[in-house]
Amino acid sequence: AIQKPKSGQGETRLGQWGDWSGPENNKYIKMKYTNGQACWNGPTRSADVQLSCGTDTKLTSVTEPSRCEYLFVMTTPAVCSKPDYINGGESEEHIHSEL
Repeated sequence: AIQKPKSGQGETRLGQWGDWSGPENNKYIKMKYTNGQACWNGPTRSADVQLSCGTDTKLTSVTEPSRCEYLFVMTTPAVCSKPDYINGGESEEHIHSEL
């Protein structure tokens, strides 16, 4: 993950891919980036990317909860649960017939 300034000069490396770091029952909702560029007089930068279900893939917020540690919050359909009919619930035909 790299931060690029609007002026186009220089870049700040926020971290490189580490691993999926979500809870055990849903580990693919959080990504960890580590070993980024060192902060002046501080730790190396790192970033967490927290994913939640949404119709579009978009960045919804960026914060710095601790010095040189960044949190990106995104929505994406990639982490949405499967519809009930795929998991053994109502059939797709039944759902379509009601439309």
